[in-house]
Amino acid sequence: MISRRIVLAAILLAAAFQTTVWAAGSPIGCVMTEEDVGNGYLYTVPGIGTFSVNCQEQETVAVAVFDVGEGGYPVYLKDGQEIVYDGMLYESGEYEFRLYGNEEREGDYGSFRFTIENTLTSGLEEGETRTLTEVRDPELTLSYDETTGMFRYTLPDGVYFDTNIPIGGWYRGQARLQTSEGLNIYQTYLDGESLGYLSDLSFNRVGSYEIVLRDNELGSRGDISYRLSLAFHLYVDETMNLTHINTPMGLRLSRVLWNGEEVPPESPDYFRAVRDGSYRLEYTDGRGVSCWSMEFKRDTTPPFIRFTPPLTEETLQEYVSFSPSEVTATVRIERNQEEVAASLNQIRVNGRYHMEITDTAGNMRDYDFSIRKLEELDPHMWIIILCVLLALAAAGAVYWRRSMRVL
Repeated sequence: MISRRIVLAAILLAAAFQTTVWAAGSPIGCVMTEEDVGNGYLYTVPGIGTFSVNCQEQETVAVAVFDVGEGGYPVYLKDGQEIVYDGMLYESGEYEFRLYGNEEREGDYGSFRFTIENTLTSGLEEGETRTLTEVRDPELTLSYDETTGMFRYTLPDGVYFDTNIPIGGWYRGQARLQTSEGLNIYQTYLDGESLGYLSDLSFNRVGSYEIVLRDNELGSRGDISYRLSLAFHLYVDETMNLTHINTPMGLRLSRVLWNGEEVPPESPDYFRAVRDGSYRLEYTDGRGVSCWSMEFKRDTTPPFIRFTPPLTEETLQEYVSFSPSEVTATVRIERNQEEVAASLNQIRVNGRYHMEITDTAGNMRDYDFSIRKLEELDPHMWIIILCVLLALAAAGAVYWRRSMRVL
């Protein structure tokens, strides 16, 4: 009896194991689809998603850094045990990266295997003690190359990055970034939202950028690890309601022009615009060399709409035509609380109206009015109506005479 129970238990365990294996799915090969991307190599798992990593499959490296695209759910295994990924893998061992298509880890998955051999961590495992201090936003040394127009910011340990926009600068165009070996980009945000995987380090979407960089995470260049943020703004239209503008890192505000007239700057570290008009801000580096400028137009005056006939009262007895004071302004129209469009800038339907006009600087003005116009009939329509009334009268007379009785 005991032997039968043991056999039955073994069968049940085997069935349970087989079911688990089936539920876990099967590995799918990861296909390299691009080389020399921002993080090394780009791989695609068919039907699941993409990821980038700084090594190839079955390769031995000292450090592994992954960046997973949208739609995939990653799992990291070290020597067969699942581990937590905190931005970098550096402990020596045999690794497997799995990419599932769902959070439940059901079905097939992409499998990517590699090895890490790290002499630094091996030494630590043998009993060496070492304290690594992280310094955020360290002091940077700036140099400017007049030939290439690139700014170089160097960290205290000699690692650097090059950019065509100084930190904190405003630029109308494309931003470019290059990093030296050892300086890793961890996150890139646009208006507070993560951009995820990046195939290159050029940016052209309008908005505010923040790029997080980290250096010397393992302490191979000393006992200090650095973490810093590179921020800048890209814009298209020069009309912006800017009031306070900080000077980019490492530069000095040297000259201000307002509508072509030179205005003495209040401070070399910032600028405050208090009047509407066209501005040009010019900056110099530590050597006094002119290296950066910014132009913008400050506009705080709301646009307006011209109505024909004018809006002299809240309720109009006539249909109206309108035209915006600025060609680039946007006009929004609501009739009876529903958004509508006006053909040829004419309003020819009765109702309650709300109109808004907004310019490229964000200034807005609105209008509220009603139209109650009695339709005027064409003279020919009056003739037709008169004929219809006469015909009705004649028919009524005939009917009345036929209905009369002779007494």
